[in-house]
Amino acid sequence: MNRPLLVTALLTATLIAPTIAAATPAQDLGRAYTQFDNHQWRAALALANAYLAANGRNYSAELIVAGSSCKLHPHLKSNAAPFQQLRADYSLPPQQERAVRDWIDICTSPPPQPQPQEAGVSVSGLTAEPNTRVADPNSAAPPLRHPPQKPQVVAHPAVTAGPATSNPAACRALEQVRQNPSGRAATIAALTTVCNRELQPVAPVAVPVPPPDAALPPEVEAANAERRRRYLAAACREPYVWRGAFGGDRVCVEPQVRDDAAADNARAAERRDPTGPYGPMTCINGYVWRAAREGDTVCVVPQRRDQAAADNAAAASRRAVAGVPVSG
Repeated sequence: MNRPLLVTALLTATLIAPTIAAATPAQDLGRAYTQFDNHQWRAALALANAYLAANGRNYSAELIVAGSSCKLHPHLKSNAAPFQQLRADYSLPPQQERAVRDWIDICTSPPPQPQPQEAGVSVSGLTAEPNTRVADPNSAAPPLRHPPQKPQVVAHPAVTAGPATSNPAACRALEQVRQNPSGRAATIAALTTVCNRELQPVAPVAVPVPPPDAALPPEVEAANAERRRRYLAAACREPYVWRGAFGGDRVCVEPQVRDDAAADNARAAERRDPTGPYGPMTCINGYVWRAAREGDTVCVVPQRRDQAAADNAAAASRRAVAGVPVSG
């Protein structure tokens, strides 16, 4: 190898090496976020802590740590502290500020009270889930405050149009026209009319209220009782939820299985081979019918078919009232 080529190779290696090294922390943070977005809280927490130990402070990593800790130990007042620290140390734009406040509300809220299952989900399925997208390392990261500062309060000129109106835009426009030396009298008069009209109080509307002891018709009471019986008979015990693989599917499964069923339904069309021996219901190579019930021809990997069969067999033991048949 001649000397010019050797020098070129060494320079190229010198320039490429920092680029490869710099990509590694981003990949580590990306893996932490992927676990976080998939609700794998322990894995996300470990990856984010490792990233912070190796690379120093980072908004996305710190939010992943705070959020994962919250989801592992929910309903504690102490969960608010790391989120409050994020608000103090970073200049958050309005969208991320709202998201962090939502995290605080969810992580410090008291545990939900047990209630009858409604509309195809268990009580755990009704729990509010925070927005994990605000920790995406690919989005714009807010800068750190140096040092932490309190947000400045900007004073706005008061509008002297009278009490609060249902259409304050007309009154603001009126003030602007009045301050303009060339403002036309006709425009001022028209805006004044609109502004004053909106200031008029609105008369309250009387809404008839039925007497509190008004009885429902017997057929309605009977229908409501039967609906409650069905819901209670099919209610799942924690941590199971209804699978929802098809309409009326009330087999109790783990939440991940419910999510897998929804994902398989969404991708059903792309996994079929309309030229196969079973016509448009033929699955492409590597996929089989799920068979969660008779006639379920959604194409899934064989493990999902076996999972559906196992869940069907264990369904009765996973209900809130074990062994109660679900009819209707």
